[in-house]
Amino acid sequence: MLEGHEISSQYQEFLEEEFRRDAEFVQNEFHYLNANCSNEGLKMDVPLFPVFLGGEVHERYLKFGELVEGVLASMLEVVRNPYHSHCSDMKAMLGVDEELEVILNSKILGRMEPGVVRPDTVLSMGQIKAHEFNVSWPGGIADSDIIMGNLFENTLFKKFVERMEKQGTTLHNPGRGYTANLLLQALLETAEMEKPYIVLIHPRPYHPEPDEGVILAIWLRDQFRSQGYECDMIYPDQFEYENGNPSFEGRHIDVAYRLFEWKHVQGDPGFLGYKKILGAALNGDLAIVNSFVSEILSAKSVFELVWDDDFLPCFSHDLIEEIRTYIPRTFNLLKASDEDLDYITETKDSWVVKPVKGSCGMKVFLGKLVDDHGFWNHILQEARAYDFMVAQEYVETKELNILRLSEHGLIQEPCYLDINPFYIHGRMGHYFSRWSRTYMTAQCGPGMGGMFPVVIAS
Repeated sequence: MLEGHEISSQYQEFLEEEFRRDAEFVQNEFHYLNANCSNEGLKMDVPLFPVFLGGEVHERYLKFGELVEGVLASMLEVVRNPYHSHCSDMKAMLGVDEELEVILNSKILGRMEPGVVRPDTVLSMGQIKAHEFNVSWPGGIADSDIIMGNLFENTLFKKFVERMEKQGTTLHNPGRGYTANLLLQALLETAEMEKPYIVLIHPRPYHPEPDEGVILAIWLRDQFRSQGYECDMIYPDQFEYENGNPSFEGRHIDVAYRLFEWKHVQGDPGFLGYKKILGAALNGDLAIVNSFVSEILSAKSVFELVWDDDFLPCFSHDLIEEIRTYIPRTFNLLKASDEDLDYITETKDSWVVKPVKGSCGMKVFLGKLVDDHGFWNHILQEARAYDFMVAQEYVETKELNILRLSEHGLIQEPCYLDINPFYIHGRMGHYFSRWSRTYMTAQCGPGMGGMFPVVIAS
């Protein structure tokens, strides 16, 4: 069985061979992949140069998904049990405030565990290392499906698929809309109905024209409609809720997918609709996938808990032993001793300091990139004082050379990438992978990077 890097080498040779044979054909196919993704709403730079994962690595990602689900379920079991000896301490670590406490004690329908989980990982020395669990960020499903759908319909890539098949290697194509179908299954399970009325609730744009997020939500809506399900994409202010009945334009909503974040709820002065949706969910009147419960676990504190030996009794021995092989050591600097700070100072190239919640590449400090030791010490002292930053062992992201088109033909361009699998109700969908010209792979917007297709081979 070929490893991913071996297939990548063969693909590079294939592209160079095809370019020598017909440069215009290759140029057109590179263009079509981006253009076709853009036509479906994904305005990202998508190189016609996939990341190939061997079957063994993919199996490890499947196992990792099981471990993540087990860890999150164990944490929720503790924080929902006021008689558990670690309940109060774990709530404090997770930052469970009064609003989140209300969610914990509500009548939420469906799964208490997050229905959609997308860990951020890198492959380092052949090992999977996660640097965050995204359990409340709801996007990306349409992105990954659009990329993979267009990749396997690309004429140039199809030629490579055929070549590999003749050599006995299969490049797996789960089919267009694969992850969206998993989301649909989750919605049906949560509604407990064969033909529910589904709504996708997306933040209203701040300008008249639909933004990319809206267009991608509409893409999801159309995927569900194409399979015979009644589905609408609505804005929060269009959500109606009277006498325990959640509805849109007078029609009862059976289940919703939440395409907005907790910050939208917190920033709602009362008329934007977000708090009304939260109220319907907490009253047990609205079934939601991407449950509000996910906000309790939406912090890098999850990684701290996994590495804090005081909380070992909260997890099975085998679970904690296995999950630690995937997660770099992480701890809140508020708890750091003087000796800890001295050690992080001395070994600064091995650490990254970042916010407990939602950095998106901002306010992230890589010790290896901070030349000023005085500034590094200042970062540590500030983080120690305000309980909003964690220190995490830095996982070296391997520089990847990809083939890109330029006016001079095919050129190699270095970049950094992460690999982010989707797990929906425990089932694994497509990978969501970003590439960037910087170490901060979250900084993948126009001019900075883009998204990769990720192809499983066996």
